Amino acid sequence: MISHLATLNAEQFGEIKSEDMSLFHHIAFDGDHDAFDALETLPYFKDLIDLDTNQMGWTPLLWAAAQSDAGMVQRLIDCGANVLKAKKQDGFNVLHICGMSGDARVLQIALRACEKRDVDIMCEEGYSAAHLACMRSNIDVLNLLIENGADLVKRNVSDSTCFDELLKQDDLDLLECIYPKYGHLQRRQMREPGQFPMIHIAAGAQGSKCLKYLIDKGEHVNQICNEHDKATPLHFAVLAQNIENVKLLLKNGANPNARDTIGNNSMHFAVMVENLPIVKLLDDFGCDASVKNDSEMCAIDVAQNEGNKDIMLHFMAQQKYKNFNFNNV
Repeated sequence: MISHLATLNAEQFGEIKSEDMSLFHHIAFDGDHDAFDALETLPYFKDLIDLDTNQMGWTPLLWAAAQSDAGMVQRLIDCGANVLKAKKQDGFNVLHICGMSGDARVLQIALRACEKRDVDIMCEEGYSAAHLACMRSNIDVLNLLIENGADLVKRNVSDSTCFDELLKQDDLDLLECIYPKYGHLQRRQMREPGQFPMIHIAAGAQGSKCLKYLIDKGEHVNQICNEHDKATPLHFAVLAQNIENVKLLLKNGANPNARDTIGNNSMHFAVMVENLPIVKLLDDFGCDASVKNDSEMCAIDVAQNEGNKDIMLHFMAQQKYKNFNFNNV
């Protein structure tokens, strides 16, 4: 077979496929070093090393990395495979694959063949390897990327940093790993709409572990998210309908009557999302449902307009609202 392949050129070799993959791709996928030895005897072998003639643009190196075959990855790199050559389909290079898979051994091999400036390359969807490691809770890979200069506050296509991604996952292990040394890097951009501090992201997540950690570390429970929105972590927790985070914030001194840029307090938000248990909890902590926002609407007005009878009946039963006009109910 090798004698026949030796009569071809690299382009002809690449057109010989099974399941849209060349022979070299199958060798890399299977980790077949004996077959690799035979391929190395071909006169055009160096032209095959980054072969990507399949539809999605996989190279042999990408296949080996996806299989977590460190030995094959090392051999391909030693033969000149380009660590940064990305799939045509999604722009994933070996670093991105390791960010997803959590394979620190393959990543270590790949990083030795990269410059530090390459560690933050984005894939087609706008994520760096560090973003992907945070999204997949791959702590060993993230540590390696950090050691090699990964930018933890680089923003991805969703305008999220690595900190934001791990907070969305409520990943306390990752947060404990990077917050003490790198938390100061996540600076608030107070004048930019849509820029939120860590405690706001944690408050709006589905878990509570990261929020508790940040509160214990001294993050302020009443800070505004930015000068444009002025929402507090409590606003975020209520909007996410995470009652455990609402409790946690209130018990740690969150002001339930703090108002956002259009005058809504947390009760406005609780009524908007029609969450009666949170409405009751906010009432217990002194939140005022009669405070009007900039549109002259209080939370009771909102409940009335939305026709939410359960919430309206709750407000009507509260002595503190006895002077409110409930005639339209």
